[in-house]
Amino acid sequence: MKLILLSLFIILLIDNINANIFTTGWKTAVKQTLFEQEVEDTNSIHRINNHLVRRLIVMPLTEAFNPNQASAMHGKVQYGDKCSIPGSIGRLIFEKPYEVTWIFEIKPLRKEKNYSDSTKKVNNNNNNNSDNIDTNIIQPPILDKAYISPLDFRSPENYIFLPRWLMKSLDLSTNDIVDVSFVRIKLASLVILQPLNLAWDKLMTENNDPKTILEHEVNKYSSLTAGSIIAIEYKGEEYSFYVKETQAEGGIAVKGVRVQDSDVKVDIDRAYLDDLIKANEKKKQEEDKENNNNSNNNKKI
Repeated sequence: MKLILLSLFIILLIDNINANIFTTGWKTAVKQTLFEQEVEDTNSIHRINNHLVRRLIVMPLTEAFNPNQASAMHGKVQYGDKCSIPGSIGRLIFEKPYEVTWIFEIKPLRKEKNYSDSTKKVNNNNNNNSDNIDTNIIQPPILDKAYISPLDFRSPENYIFLPRWLMKSLDLSTNDIVDVSFVRIKLASLVILQPLNLAWDKLMTENNDPKTILEHEVNKYSSLTAGSIIAIEYKGEEYSFYVKETQAEGGIAVKGVRVQDSDVKVDIDRAYLDDLIKANEKKKQEEDKENNNNSNNNKKI
């Protein structure tokens, strides 16, 4: 009898747990559906009016979007400004004589957050560069907008897939919402980049013309946005750069420039690297001094 009662109790308990799981799953599904419907309602107006504007739900770009080997972006989807965009935008572009390069402005729909207006340095424990003793890197203010171009038009309707660096620069997470609109921006004449790790110096010593390598890899970006941190990949090594300044033709500093089809000059600002080297040397001197003191103390003992 006791065994029967215990069995009934366990069955009721399992049913209750399953009911709670079902209820939670149902609530999540309903919430997601309403969320997607709100975005769809906004976009239906844009589609009716043939506007090259969309309100989109953010997803991270993955290797599933890696283009074929004929593309310059093959194996480089995280090292450019290119994103996967819904097919409805692609159809509008192809139906009208929009000349390339196709550039879009992306702006997050912010909830209440406090963002710093000044560039600062923070400790980054995720820096994998073993050459850096001091692991502080530049942490720029969160961008309020950036510029992107299409990698493809495979994204499901109402969604956009973004590379990691862009999500970080705009402080975006999965399922955040952005407004994307077709824009024209000026051609680049000068871009000033700050290398963020000492691997850049190693590249300079190992190659006769590292600047040419940099300019070639920067062309994976159809556009560059001042204030962002981008990355390039060369022979399996990742190099991070802070986009300190972007200048359009005529030497005018602007928020973003079109790199593709422009005769852009890339300048390197070593201020951060020089500070990093000095900090590393100082830290090494302090460690050597401490080791010597410990050695002397041990001898006395």
